Amino acid sequence: MLTFPLAADSLNLSVATALMAQRLLDLDPTLVGGMGDAEKAELRAKWYPEMGRNDAETAKFAELVATPVAPFDDCRRINEHRKGWLPPKVRRKNEWQKEDGIGTK
Repeated sequence: MLTFPLAADSLNLSVATALMAQRLLDLDPTLVGGMGDAEKAELRAKWYPEMGRNDAETAKFAELVATPVAPFDDCRRINEHRKGWLPPKVRRKNEWQKEDGIGTK
């Protein structure tokens, strides 16, 4: 059984899935990049149209099958947005320690 050191009592499904995927890739690094372009295109053609919640979104996702979106270089929030998620107590502590609110000075 795989176990993870967690700081929270619960996780949402997307976070739990990401943790499991990362753990599997850690266990077998050969899985990274193992899918060929033809298989990727087949999956896009099948699932992109399914992601739309209405006709306009379905059409937009169907267009993306031919020209897939490139992955982001960095998926983290920009620093200004990350500051807003701190509780007031932590924000005051960071101000007192002259930190920028996200753990850096």
